[in-house]
Amino acid sequence: MKLMYPSSGFCTSLDPITAAFFWRSKTDRLLKVELEEVIESTESAGCTGYDEDENALMVPMKGNNKIKVKIGGASQGLLQQIQFVSYPAGKLTISPKTPTSADQELTLSGTAAALDVKIQMEINGTKIDLFEVDVLKKLIKTLEIHAIIEQNDDVQKLTVGANVGKNEVCVEAGPNGFRDTNPQGDDQVVGNNITSGADGICDTTANDQNLSPSNLPTATQVEDFLNTKAWGNQANVHFTVTRTDHVVNYDLDRNMSLGDPVGYQTIPALPNELKAINNSLARNAGVDYNYYVTDRVDVPIAITQYSPDIVMSEDSSTAPFLIIMAHECGHLLKGAGGHTDEKDTYLMHTNIDGLGGCQVQRKFWRIVNK
Repeated sequence: MKLMYPSSGFCTSLDPITAAFFWRSKTDRLLKVELEEVIESTESAGCTGYDEDENALMVPMKGNNKIKVKIGGASQGLLQQIQFVSYPAGKLTISPKTPTSADQELTLSGTAAALDVKIQMEINGTKIDLFEVDVLKKLIKTLEIHAIIEQNDDVQKLTVGANVGKNEVCVEAGPNGFRDTNPQGDDQVVGNNITSGADGICDTTANDQNLSPSNLPTATQVEDFLNTKAWGNQANVHFTVTRTDHVVNYDLDRNMSLGDPVGYQTIPALPNELKAINNSLARNAGVDYNYYVTDRVDVPIAITQYSPDIVMSEDSSTAPFLIIMAHECGHLLKGAGGHTDEKDTYLMHTNIDGLGGCQVQRKFWRIVNK
């Protein structure tokens, strides 16, 4: 994309890595000005609150963000004639106002919430637009994550393969009083028991292994990632995260997986399994969002539901699990579905499981910070 400014003899050229600006001074010197994201110690490349596609920077109100301005072809004397200014004034401060180096790191500190603040380079009375800033207020959301354990404690009453006669109890429900096992062969369900069928042989193996997620990060790990890598760092939306784990008999169809509440392609809708968790002590109505993690789910990786605002997720994926959690939290913050698929680096890409990007776009940081 190229933008021409005939009146000042100034033009810009934006490429995927930097924004390059060319300015011809009164002494006929051609200056090349480039913008470059600054990756601080807690940040990851491409996930710093700088949207290179829109040439925009997120700056937190009562906080700061950084960007590097590289001015090629400027002498020390010319650098001293440059000032960095903002329009409208009073929304943020810029330090330093005058570059001390041709490779200058700027710190922008937000003082008042505002969108579309122009950051300009002023030279000899001429102002050149460099990039835009959105100064966003700080929002705090509460999130509770839950490891949901499906308790399976059925008891094997007869050895599998035993020839015992018809209607003999082969498997019975354990102490939880819930039949966890599906019958095999011609065995039959009778109440909470499974009995041998017409052939008189016990065909069914009792399900006595709990389904427990094993890859769930700690509350501290989730909170740190959401705040320093994703939504806090790029949208000034911060999370307070807690964790509680619960035993819930949710596996009503006994397929060893949490059912899809709405149905997905060939997967049938099974809303009662999620309702079993929502109606249990697992759901904390005192937080903004609940995030349930089970060993497996019928849907691919995760699904977000609204009213109440919850996520159901399995604890394994090809992308880091914290990326998946941050992606689903984006849906919660937006309050509806919606993906941004233009680039593989976007956190809200549909295929985040296979990609693992963490960049929050400008249009998305504006949506969630409201």
